[in-house]
Amino acid sequence: MAHYDCIIVGGGPAGLTAGIYTCRAGFRALLIERMFAGGQITTTTRLENYPGFPGGVDGPQFGSLVHDQATEAGLAIEYDEVSALTLKGDVKRVQTASGAEHTANAVICAMGARRRPLGLEREDAFRGAGLSYCATCDGAFFRDRTVAVVGGGD
Repeated sequence: MAHYDCIIVGGGPAGLTAGIYTCRAGFRALLIERMFAGGQITTTTRLENYPGFPGGVDGPQFGSLVHDQATEAGLAIEYDEVSALTLKGDVKRVQTASGAEHTANAVICAMGARRRPLGLEREDAFRGAGLSYCATCDGAFFRDRTVAVVGGGD
């Protein structure tokens, strides 16, 4: 069992950024991500609304760049699924599906969001080919076109 100053659950942009700031502040930090660094943003073919990338950047490339920056800052990353959190008391416990247990003084939960598919026939076939789950992110791609908005994400 390893003890950290901080454990971050979730390896998307928020979790990786938390890791960068935590390590830069001199704390020993571990990030636990169940799939891959970068989170949902890695499924984006072109990210054009994030500062610092004139002309845009591919989602997987963005995730990789943030991952590299976080590990350069000293962030340890473990790929596993968190199965239990014990957050009461001064020492927090994080257990993973593989049976590992880590302790920390603090836990940051940066587990992101999950798309809510509509359940339409052939929905998967249109994902990334006209079907979008983020009007704010992808609205500019559909400028001057007829669109339909279904659901409010709530």
